[in-house]
Parts: sequence; C-alpha cells; structure tokens
Amino acid sequence: MQLAYTSDHHSQSGGSDHIRPVRHLARGAYLFHEGDDVDYLYEVLTGTLRLTRVSPSGRRQVISFCRPGDIVGFAPDGERHCDCEAIEAADVVAHRASALSTGEASHRVFLVEGALDEIARLQDHFMLLGRASLRERLAAFLLSLLRPADCPNSGTVDLHLPMTRTDIADYLGTSIETVSRAFGRLRDEGVLRADRAGNVRIPDVSALARIASNA
Repeated sequence: MQLAYTSDHHSQSGGSDHIRPVRHLARGAYLFHEGDDVDYLYEVLTGTLRLTRVSPSGRRQVISFCRPGDIVGFAPDGERHCDCEAIEAADVVAHRASALSTGEASHRVFLVEGALDEIARLQDHFMLLGRASLRERLAAFLLSLLRPADCPNSGTVDLHLPMTRTDIADYLGTSIETVSRAFGRLRDEGVLRADRAGNVRIPDVSALARIASNA
C-alpha cells in the first residue's frame, strides 16, 4: 500500500506516550484500497475521507464519510473491504492495528471507542436509507454533518459540503438528478437559503430537523 503523505507534524493521540507522525493526504489521494491488508487504523485529524465499494454490476456505493475525530480502517478479517479516498486535503494519524490487542490499555480503549463510533455511523446510514422520501433522507444527511459547535442557539448555520452531488447520491442510494431536485425543494421551502460552491446556508436547523423526522 502506498500513501500520498508528508510527515512533518506529530500527534500523541489515543492517550499513548508514543509520538505518531501526522500524515497529509492530498485531495484525490487514496489512503487504502479494497483487498489491502489491515496493518494500520487511521485517525482523521482534518479533512474528509470517503469510503466506497463497487457492486458486481459496477454501481458505486458510498458507505461513509469520515471526518475529524473519526477512526477509519477497521475490518474483522484483516483485509480491507472498501476503498478510502481523501475528497479534500486531509491529515491522519496511523495506529498499528495490532494495538487493539497488544497496545497500552488507554490506547486499546481509544481504538475500541473508534470502532464503536464507526458501527454507530453505519447503523445511522442504514436507518437513513430506510426513510420514506429523498427529501427526508437529504435533510437527515445534512443534519448528520453538523457538529455541536456548528449549531449556535439562534441564527444562521453555514455548512461546507466537501462531497459532490454524485457522492451524496451514491450515499443516499439515488441519482444525482433526484438529489438536485431535493436540494431545490428544500431551497423553495426556505429550509436552505443558499447552495453553491460546496456551501449550504441553513437559516433554521430545527426546521431541517422536523423534515428529517417527518414531523
């Protein structure tokens, strides 16, 4: 496996005393490919990574978007089951996968918590795909990208979308045309005030939440 990165920073993540280099991936660089051995797990510090698989029929499915605070690369059998690409410049920290069983206790706990978070994200994705309408799915997807720090008590929230409309369509299990129509409907309803150059302005997060919950 080859990584496109530089190692000019260091991190002491996971509560371990060992300093780990921070690796930089350029936009479009692959962190790993389906079929690679699982030698490392990766903690995302900055940027966004996209996990994808291609079905036997050739259709791409976006499995997850991983952002700062997430850990990516878990696999139960020691072999990658998807591709992982940086959709914007990203910094990651590599943790040896063997640390799950042989690392310091605090480091093992850190990695296990990352695995549980990944399971929760996959469960949320499964539930999202079960929503009745694409409008609800899109609203729930946008909400999932908001961190608590992004949401003030009142006022407008600006959300940057590093993923393309095609990425969103492949994540939501639909076509890019359908996603564009759903964006347009949310704009017409005043739920989204702007949607251009990868940025979305949300004037009222609670209104978006009501749509996502079909309330």
